[in-house]
Amino acid sequence: MNFILWIFIGLSLIALWLWFVADKRNEDRIAKEMEHAREQISPEFYAELEALLYQGRKMEAIKRLREKTGIGLFAAKRVVETL
Repeated sequence: MNFILWIFIGLSLIALWLWFVADKRNEDRIAKEMEHAREQISPEFYAELEALLYQGRKMEAIKRLREKTGIGLFAAKRVVETL
């Protein structure tokens, strides 16, 4: 019985470590997408996004950013929130 418990604990720790590594890779990917989006924002497009945010149309600003840059939803949301 102890042997089975130790195997279960070991497998749980391995699963936890794999989840952590995958999460870190995801964060790196999102950071790269955000940097890519910021490089593509012209002053005119920035003004357009600011106007949408000022009008309370955050979802539309995120949608426009995704259309313009091709980045993912989460990265676009984070970029818009930092404007």
